[in-house]
Amino acid sequence: MTYVKTTCTKPAKRILLQFGFQKVLPVEETLIIEDEAKSDDCEMKQRFYSDEYKKLTRSFYLGF
Repeated sequence: MTYVKTTCTKPAKRILLQFGFQKVLPVEETLIIEDEAKSDDCEMKQRFYSDEYKKLTRSFYLGF
């Protein structure tokens, strides 16, 4: 089971499940799409895609 969150501070927007015919122990993971740069000013936070998200979607986007 993978919980997909837009940022680390927000709740999960999606839950990914994998189904099969063999019994396996469930594994819980979290995928965070965007990381936020540290800044004192809340309105000046810069967001960028997390390394895990880039690795997952690299073949679909030329900018990664």
